[in-house]
Amino acid sequence: MEHDGLRRRKIAESETADRVDAIQKIASLDVFPKVPSDFQQPTKFGAILTVSCTFLILFLVIVEFLHYREPDFHYGYSVDTDHSTKLPLVIDMTVASACEAIGADIVDLVNENIDMDGGLNEEPAYFQLGEEDEQAWQMRRHVNQYISEEYHALHKLLWVKGYRSAVALPTARKIHFRGNLRHDACRIYGVVHVKKMAGNFHILAGKALHGGDLHAHISLFTSESDTNFSHRIERFAFGAQDVAIINPLDGEEKTTNKHSISYQYNLKVVPTDVSTRAGSAMAYQYGVQSMERILNHSTGSHGIPGIFIKYDINPLKISVSEQPVPILHFLVRVCGVVGGIFATTGIVSSLIQVIVQRVMGRFSQRKIPFYKQDSLPDKDLHPSSPTSKQTVQDNALFTAYAPSTVKNL
Repeated sequence: MEHDGLRRRKIAESETADRVDAIQKIASLDVFPKVPSDFQQPTKFGAILTVSCTFLILFLVIVEFLHYREPDFHYGYSVDTDHSTKLPLVIDMTVASACEAIGADIVDLVNENIDMDGGLNEEPAYFQLGEEDEQAWQMRRHVNQYISEEYHALHKLLWVKGYRSAVALPTARKIHFRGNLRHDACRIYGVVHVKKMAGNFHILAGKALHGGDLHAHISLFTSESDTNFSHRIERFAFGAQDVAIINPLDGEEKTTNKHSISYQYNLKVVPTDVSTRAGSAMAYQYGVQSMERILNHSTGSHGIPGIFIKYDINPLKISVSEQPVPILHFLVRVCGVVGGIFATTGIVSSLIQVIVQRVMGRFSQRKIPFYKQDSLPDKDLHPSSPTSKQTVQDNALFTAYAPSTVKNL
């Protein structure tokens, strides 16, 4: 019985020893050495460095989180296969001529007149704005100029936030009279639907006459002095009316005292399909090139006085989709920030500590005195005195460690 008990005890001890050896082998793979707390000495400089490091980590983690929350846009190109859908065209502009003297019309690429009955409206107005209207108009022009200088950077904000336009459709305004002063301008506004092909919107002297393939402006009863093609474009947009996109012609203003002048705008319209977390919309952006020319038949500058806005629909469609940053990328960047700051802070702390030790070591070699045991009085070394015993021990320790300490410094 005793022999069996000893055998079981030896087997248990052997298994325990094997288990301990296995644990020690696994522990030997630890690449993160731990410094015992007895060898750690906190310092004021280390505390300041730790606090600074903590605030820096918090700041950078917040920046990374904001970057993670900010979406990235992906741009793609494809052929626009939707040819049957008609495109809404929003117009709101004022021309410095009486409504009886001018007429607006649209003709597409195949010389087909666009039916604008009930779409475009004419309203008598004054070309000179009042004080409040002038301030609002100049502010609108300033915003458009800023956007053009910033390369349409505001569009990104509008797409992300899902803002909608407050002036979706132009509406009729209350007609004001300034005493006996006649209205010297005509406001042309409304929405017409055009085909997805090149077209020409123009304002000429005389009313437009439609009939079959006939297209003409009758100006027999209108003299040249009755027309002035100075104009102010409040809005000229394609597509959905409530999409918050400021177009290049919004806020355009041209003034002249010449009666025989031609203004021409060439527009390149690009369908843009925008899809974000705030919603989706089909927008139609365009770029514009403008030209004005004074007509003088005697000098060979021929043409028709008026305002011509020629547009062309691009067959390629731009797709703008929001691409959120993956959560794994965010975690990897945060780990890189935290680990990099800790490693860099440790290196900086070690360098500063080495520099301080070397500088302080040079001063210590000049100022630290050394004493030998035989230089002390015999009465202080008497073994019967507790004070002398402590003095001997302290002196021996100082003699043993002071030279080596100075040498290391």
